[in-house]
Amino acid sequence: YEAAKQGDPLALELVRDTAHFLGSGIANLLNIFNPDTVVIAGGVTQAGDALFEATSDLGVEGVVAKRIDSPYQPGKRTEAWIKVKRQQVIHCVVIGFVAEGDRDFGALIIAAEENGTVRCVGKVGTGFDRRLLIDLRARLDTLEIANPPFTRAIDLPRRAHWVRPELVVQVAFSEWTPHGKLRHPHLVGVRTDKSAEAVVRETT
Repeated sequence: YEAAKQGDPLALELVRDTAHFLGSGIANLLNIFNPDTVVIAGGVTQAGDALFEATSDLGVEGVVAKRIDSPYQPGKRTEAWIKVKRQQVIHCVVIGFVAEGDRDFGALIIAAEENGTVRCVGKVGTGFDRRLLIDLRARLDTLEIANPPFTRAIDLPRRAHWVRPELVVQVAFSEWTPHGKLRHPHLVGVRTDKSAEAVVRETT
C-alpha cells in the first residue's frame, strides 16, 4: 500500500485487483484514499486472547478470526471465518413480560436504576429452555399487578403484563444503544441470591 500511494504501477494494479476481489466497499475506499484518515491493519497471528481483551478497552464489537490458510470468499459463510463478539453482563429486575402466541411469554421486560430513576432497558426473549419458561411464567403469575411497578419509569412497552419488581435476572448483551437499551440481549440466568433493590445500571 505504501508503494501504491507513491504511484508504483505494479502496486496499484495489485491494490485494484485486491479491491475488486474483496468487493466494492474497498474499491470505493480507494477512490477517496487518504493516508491520514485510512489505516489498513495487518493480521494478528499470535496473542489472540490479548487482542480480544483489548476490544473491551477500545469499546469495539469484537474481532474476526480465521484460519491462517483460508482465503476470503465473498458472499459465502464459512466456519474458517468467524466473528467473535465481545459481551457485557448486567443484572436487571424483571418488571413485566410480553405474551406471544402459545409460548408462556415472548420476552421479559427488564429495568435497572440509573441516577435514582428506574429505567426500562429493554426486553430479553432468548436464552430460555422450555423448563425455565414454565417455571418463570408460574412465578410471574404470582407477581402480576395491574400497572407498571414504577411511576417514574420511562420508555415502557405497551400491551405488557406487569409484575412486582422482585425477580432479578442476569443478562448478556453486546452494547448500549444511544437510547439506553441493551443491544442483542439474551438471558444468562435467574439470580435468587441478588435483591431487586441492589440492581442499578452497570456501565462497565
